[in-house]
Amino acid sequence: MNERIGNLINELQQQVIKQASTLNEHQRRLDNIIIPGKVKSLSADNKRIVVTHGSCQTPEIKWLAPSAGDVTEYRAPSIGEQVILLNLTGGKDTSKCVALTGLTSANFPFAVADPNKHIRHYPDGTTASYDHQEKTLSLDLAGDAVINVKGNADIATGSNTNVMAKGDVTVKADGNVSVESKGTASVKGSKVLLNSSGAGTDELINASVICPFTKLPHVKPGIKVFGGKG
Repeated sequence: MNERIGNLINELQQQVIKQASTLNEHQRRLDNIIIPGKVKSLSADNKRIVVTHGSCQTPEIKWLAPSAGDVTEYRAPSIGEQVILLNLTGGKDTSKCVALTGLTSANFPFAVADPNKHIRHYPDGTTASYDHQEKTLSLDLAGDAVINVKGNADIATGSNTNVMAKGDVTVKADGNVSVESKGTASVKGSKVLLNSSGAGTDELINASVICPFTKLPHVKPGIKVFGGKG
């Protein structure tokens, strides 16, 4: 009788140990379903990342992009950026994880804390900002800007428009160029060249030009206008 009771107790103990092991495995997998991590490196093709979490790290895995269909958006996570690992295998391992980006940290804080603004800040200092309270869109570029339009381009403003450049400004057209103004059209410069290189033989207006009406020299103009053959 005592032997039978002992065998029963031993069997129950084995069942308890087995159930405890199963529970521990389930708990471990639950703990690994959502894991905070940090980007360690990018893959050779810059389409996957390796993420460290604790003393472990993932293989090269994907990250969640804002758009990945007919419309795609690419922004590689930065080294050291904080992410959340979503384990699609239920916590069994991290080979099927994807990384959810967008967590701020001490290394990558918000550029500004203003609920009225939507700001995108780049590491070279370029900033795109829209203030929906002030209704102001600002674009500060650290370098060059290139805009290519295959169709028509229209720019319309409800008020004044200013174009300012510290260097040269060039406007080229394969067709006609038309400038219309209901007010005064002003051209200011040290010279005005009309199909001319600015040679003295092309000069149209200068102090020695004889007025066809008064037969006297014109008053010396503030600028020189040169005209050549079209």
